[in-house]
Amino acid sequence: MKISNSKNIVFYSFFILTVISMIIPYAIFSVYELDYAMNIGWRYNLLILIFAVTFYIIYKQKLFLIKSNNKLFKPLIEIFILFFGIFIIWMFSLSLIAGMFLIFNTTFGKQKTIYVKSIVKNTDITKSKNGTIHYYITVNIPDVNRKVKLKVKREYEINEVYSDTLKLGSLNMIYKFK
Repeated sequence: MKISNSKNIVFYSFFILTVISMIIPYAIFSVYELDYAMNIGWRYNLLILIFAVTFYIIYKQKLFLIKSNNKLFKPLIEIFILFFGIFIIWMFSLSLIAGMFLIFNTTFGKQKTIYVKSIVKNTDITKSKNGTIHYYITVNIPDVNRKVKLKVKREYEINEVYSDTLKLGSLNMIYKFK
């Protein structure tokens, strides 16, 4: 196999894995802790940045096909492409790591069933571009001894009682399958 073919396989595999790891949590969980997974990813921020710079250097020609012969704009375009490329790869990498932590949390290791009955401390509602409304609540869960922000199916009021049977995964993240 040629080096260019193996580079193509690595390039496309990275983006396919990223998309899969971003879709799976949304498709199979009705309740999960995305903030906790993102915080784990942030711990490896420098490592992700090093990966993004390396990935950009290796795949620069495949990512951006912009060419300019203008002596004034060429350096500006090169600098913009450098920062934009590294930023995009960094974001994809962070999404990949967070998604993989969510998948690992629910698939491997010891899984514990917990019964939650807690008062809602905070609520948050977001609306996506396509109009889908997402509801988030913050509750105190004694089994993990911390406040947890959960994505839930319906709107809750502050001080309303949230009760549900959830799972505590191997990475200490809470989730529930649909």
